[in-house]
Amino acid sequence: MSHESIAPVLVVGAGPAGLTIALSLLKNGVPVRIINKAPVDHKEQRGLGQQPRTQEVFHFLGALLEMRTMGIDLQPLVFYKFPGGKEVLTTLRLVASEDPTPSRPFNNPIQVPQYHTEAVLRSHLAKYGCSVELNTEFVGLKQFDDHVEATVKRMEGGEEMIETKSYRWLVGADGGRSVVRKQSGLAFEGTSTPEKAILGELYLEGLDTEHWHMWLKDAGNDLPTSLLVRTTEVPGKFWFMLSGDIDPDQALVSNESVKQALQLAMERDDLPLGEIVHVTDYRPSVRMVNKFRTGRVFVVGDAAHVHTPRGGQGLNSSVQDAFNLGWKLALVETGLAPPSLLDTYNEERLPVIKRMLQETVRMTQDVFTKRGDAESIKSAWQRGTHLKQFGINYRWSSIVFDERFQAIDAQGAEAAALNPYGTEGDSILRAGDRAPNATGLVRVGQDAQSQTTDLFSVFGPTHHTALIFGGGAAGIRAIIKSLQVCPPGALFTVIVSPGADSVALNAADGGDAVLHDGDGTAYAGYGMSEYQTYVVIVRPDGVVGATVSGEEGVRKYFGAVFSDIQPA
Repeated sequence: MSHESIAPVLVVGAGPAGLTIALSLLKNGVPVRIINKAPVDHKEQRGLGQQPRTQEVFHFLGALLEMRTMGIDLQPLVFYKFPGGKEVLTTLRLVASEDPTPSRPFNNPIQVPQYHTEAVLRSHLAKYGCSVELNTEFVGLKQFDDHVEATVKRMEGGEEMIETKSYRWLVGADGGRSVVRKQSGLAFEGTSTPEKAILGELYLEGLDTEHWHMWLKDAGNDLPTSLLVRTTEVPGKFWFMLSGDIDPDQALVSNESVKQALQLAMERDDLPLGEIVHVTDYRPSVRMVNKFRTGRVFVVGDAAHVHTPRGGQGLNSSVQDAFNLGWKLALVETGLAPPSLLDTYNEERLPVIKRMLQETVRMTQDVFTKRGDAESIKSAWQRGTHLKQFGINYRWSSIVFDERFQAIDAQGAEAAALNPYGTEGDSILRAGDRAPNATGLVRVGQDAQSQTTDLFSVFGPTHHTALIFGGGAAGIRAIIKSLQVCPPGALFTVIVSPGADSVALNAADGGDAVLHDGDGTAYAGYGMSEYQTYVVIVRPDGVVGATVSGEEGVRKYFGAVFSDIQPA
């Protein structure tokens, strides 16, 4: 088969994960075809919560401001007493609210309807001439050394059409029942849970719109019946999840039986239930793939992992799967990186997702076992700030390198690998960690006009960023020279100056920008000293790839990422 007849990438599934990786690739100049089995774009709430780490992803993709037009802060949760279901038992916040900081400008979860998230991402795809092909079902694949043959089924003019085309890469983002996963032979290991649920939306009267509302009713066995109701962006319309000790088959016989099940769960006679907008049967499972890649096929999001619906981690983990894979696949497809770079997608994400499943299972167990009084409920439902996902890291990754911590012994490295979901207790930034923001930076130089900026305005999904800290002019020049091994356009170099003196400007030849850190937020956030030269290399996904002091370290990091770069 000729190289010209093979298209670059097929993405199957147009939820947040599929749309995120499609946009990441398009921004990097990689053409994408994205298909979806559904005949129309869905309008349901589905995954509502955007954690701060995911907001950062959407910021880097240029989509966050539009998403926030329909976003609100995560609302507190009211629990009601039984019998009667009317008197308030306790009110709490699932995650403590925190003020923004220079390093964390998006410091709290927000509520954004999933259909709005998807609509914003689709609008950004359209800027690159890409649109989701609806009513197009993936049905099979065959793998070869240099391509994947994908067969899809679609309706055209009222007739069913079967089409087989070749792609260099295939990304399965087609949900928990992923056909891509099944066709590629990936195991989906785990179990079903005893919990059953129905989800939906309906109109009702009498509930305030400033809180989520929860009725947790002891059914006399291991599974309580829980009903969560929260407002939507449409006046009078509420989303609900009825779960636990219920029989979905019986509850879903009719709209009236749904209403009867809801009224039984809340014991309220003062909340008129109106039109059922939609309702669905939901059977939670806890499963994940044994690996995220097989050959030229990858899985992201629910196609790779499903879990119990608590903690607000599902959509967020899915988006971050896609963002991790996107920049790597773009570099390989454009010929700038070796195919071996793609192995690190599995290496980095598998431990994170394994830990995420453990977290959500633990939270679900707490919800079922800690109930009845206000203190027990608070213990079960109030969650640590680690669920904001700031602490997710890849310190064990084979492509991160940190000269400041070379002396870590094997036991220390293993400990880092066992804590992929939280490094918040560690105040020292290391390679593999999230790269923090820094504010109050002033562009200096003849053309800069003293513009104020921040690091999140410098990072981006299409390039690495090199932040050069400290040292004199000679050290800065040496670092800049060593960074010139990178392919043109693949790196943005920034000198972060601790003062407004001329040292950085005199050494800036070959760099892209000089930023004066007058408030000290960058030096503090990155643990740097003005007396020692270091360069922090930030990956396109906003992760610290390396912290090194000279040419040898620069070549060691980029030699594992880019083709044709040899160690010093």
